[in-house]
Amino acid sequence: MTIYNLPLPGLEELAPGVWRYPGDTERTAYLGSIKSNKFHRPACWHGQRILPSNQICFQDGEAAVNYGYAPCEKCKPLQDSPEKTRVLPQRTPRTPRKQK
Repeated sequence: MTIYNLPLPGLEELAPGVWRYPGDTERTAYLGSIKSNKFHRPACWHGQRILPSNQICFQDGEAAVNYGYAPCEKCKPLQDSPEKTRVLPQRTPRTPRKQK
């Protein structure tokens, strides 16, 4: 990976769409750790706990899967919605009690 056709110092390209650049996750779609086989959204709590020295960056989900990583079960990076959404059941209005 390069910026303006200049190589980034410290950048280690591991495979197409997969690189290590400790501490810089600005241009990454997903994060992984060299110590696990899961990949996460950058906003995922589990992804944020990865030490910069252990981070692997993925250009997209396909690159992560091809590199042997599985999606996080909490942030579900391969699903469309970037935000976790929780649908709450609709509350039905109460009928007033009869007074004695």
